[in-house]
Amino acid sequence: MIASHQKNTNIGVGLGLVLNFGGVVVGGGIGPLMQLAGTCLFIWGCYSYAKAKGRHGAWALLGFLSIFGLIGLALMKDRCPDGDPVGVTS
Repeated sequence: MIASHQKNTNIGVGLGLVLNFGGVVVGGGIGPLMQLAGTCLFIWGCYSYAKAKGRHGAWALLGFLSIFGLIGLALMKDRCPDGDPVGVTS
């Protein structure tokens, strides 16, 4: 896994989940805005996770499936197990 993308993955996925669930709890006028921001952060985190595994950034679209998309990304083979992005064609 490419280390330079790991921090962005943790921030995006973590804050995205917190904002999504927080938006459900808060509700009202600000709840949907929190959920929208959470979804954007979560997809950005999924993008970083795909890039960290040496995959194409389009795999971030799995983020629209929420936790199921994240599980799908987690199950994908890491194309950069040594953390070296050289030779990755995607």
